[in-house]
Amino acid sequence: MAVREGGEKPSYNHLLKRCDVPMMMKKWSRSQRLISKYQFGAVPPATPPPAPSEPAEPRAIMLSFRDLQTATRGWRTDCFVAKGRTCEVFRGMLKNKQIVAIKRLRKDPAMVNRFLREYKSEKSFLHQLHHENIIELKGFCTELEELMLVLEFAPKGTLYDRLHDSNELLGWENRMRIALGAARAIDYIHHVVPGPVLHRDIKSTHIVIDEGYNAKLIDFGNAIYEPKETHYNHIVGTEPYTAPEYKRENRLTTKCDIYGFGVVLLELITGRKAAPEGDMRIMDWATVRLVATANWPTLVPGMIDERIRETVPPKDMVKMMKLATDCIRRDILDRPEASQVVARLLEISCLVRTAPSSSGGGISCLEHTIATNSIEGGNTVENSHGPVTTDET
Repeated sequence: MAVREGGEKPSYNHLLKRCDVPMMMKKWSRSQRLISKYQFGAVPPATPPPAPSEPAEPRAIMLSFRDLQTATRGWRTDCFVAKGRTCEVFRGMLKNKQIVAIKRLRKDPAMVNRFLREYKSEKSFLHQLHHENIIELKGFCTELEELMLVLEFAPKGTLYDRLHDSNELLGWENRMRIALGAARAIDYIHHVVPGPVLHRDIKSTHIVIDEGYNAKLIDFGNAIYEPKETHYNHIVGTEPYTAPEYKRENRLTTKCDIYGFGVVLLELITGRKAAPEGDMRIMDWATVRLVATANWPTLVPGMIDERIRETVPPKDMVKMMKLATDCIRRDILDRPEASQVVARLLEISCLVRTAPSSSGGGISCLEHTIATNSIEGGNTVENSHGPVTTDET
């Protein structure tokens, strides 16, 4: 206790005079009232502000058979778009004036179980996958024994049709844009969503193009989550896009999708069909020309689609061919991951100064170039006789 001048201890009354007792009592009384109110629920406990809500994912709606019949004006032939192995596709307009693609599965008693399995698989995956380069599921219909999916409409059609059956020439910049979009979709299903998800049938007819020449990956009827065991007996896919280890050893990994994408890249680069009638498969055609010489880069310009050859920068030609042949390497360890494919395509094209990543964030071309240099340093294997050794003919 402090001692006053003269050595005397301060008295109790002296201490009270130094304290603002009325003010202290007032604060104490107010505190007691608040405590009492809190105990009886008059004053709720403080709660943290609500977290900002996540943007709602687009949800597919159930549509009636009559809705879709009206949308296609009774399934008129001028609304017919395409016919596939399992379905017919129609263009339709919903009541809200939205243009959609209606995928109507065929009624085949012999294939009903398979069609139903693929329908359920595609509907389930498209409910979960939300990416700008994956086709969006708008709705579905299961009335009157019908199985129909209502999808986002891509007015430019499939990449196959645009490359091989169209009078409109697909320029180099748009080919690069399509390649990048498709690669980002594959990167998303392999590395962003829980799984990973394997598409199992990457090919040029399963990539459609919107009005802005952006790629949309479609047809998830055969998609599965990557199995715990890499050997998977049920083989699906399309020649020549199917990876050799999957065909011969039932070995299924994400690198099988990369192989199919490599074949698509060769189509984009050369303008050739993957399996032309009466001619070599595109992988064999490329391998014969590139493996035979150590000076393979000098041969690449002659392999570029002659319709656009003069517009393609020479460095882009070589880098794109190198990427394509890396994707179809025989050893799966030599094939790049989808994220590495995206990085290398961004380095080649730099179509957009800031391109969104697979998870939605932004990353500059310069950052991708730096990342790519480190990636290529550790994962790209050069062959003394050329860039690649592919599947045995």
